[in-house]
Parts: sequence; C-alpha cells; structure tokens
Amino acid sequence: MRVLLIAAAISVMFAGQAHATVAEHVLSEGITTPQQLLFDCTASAETHPYLMAHCRGLVEGVWQTDAIFPSHRICAPPGITIGQAVSVVVEFLRKNPASLLLKEAKGFVLVAMALNDAWPGK
Repeated sequence: MRVLLIAAAISVMFAGQAHATVAEHVLSEGITTPQQLLFDCTASAETHPYLMAHCRGLVEGVWQTDAIFPSHRICAPPGITIGQAVSVVVEFLRKNPASLLLKEAKGFVLVAMALNDAWPGK
C-alpha cells in the first residue's frame, strides 16, 4: 500500500508527460524499452533526476557486467566516464532510429550494442 501511495504521489508530480509517468516506470516490469531508454538518457538531471539516474544506472550496470567476463565486448579507453558512456548510447540511438521501433528490443541490449559499437572489445 505504501508503494502505491508513493507511486501515486510521483505520478501526480509528473502528470502530463508524454513519456510514461515515473510511477508507471517504477511499477513496470523493470524492462526498459528503446523509447524509454532514449527518453531517460536525454532527460534533464535537474528536472527529472530519477529518469537520468535510471539511465546512468543501466549504462553503468551493462558496462560493469561486461567487465567481469573474460571476453570483454566493451573496451572503453581509460578515463571514460559514465556521462560519456551515456552520450555514446544517446548518439547510437539517434543514429539508429530503427532500433527504437524494435518491439522485442530491451534497453540493456541496446546499451551493450551502443558501447560495443563505440568501443569494440576483444
């Protein structure tokens, strides 16, 4: 019940957004769609900190998960920040608009594709 009240309060705060409300985002199955990924990764950290945090967390999670496997698919140069990685993802999505229309595509897969495209691994 408490979660529903919090979700309802957040929903009211962000009413009128073209994107799904933050409450729906929180209560979703946890699978990020391509459109949601682009929206979150281009959200203003000042006005939509949750959305940007979601994007950054997803990008970092994919990047760090790749790093634990012996055959890295993502080999970013030293010193690359999460912010730069997010920019790479946004650029990839904008250069590949067809990826936004793939119904079966998952956000984490597109993040991996974007990072691998920018910094191919072994």
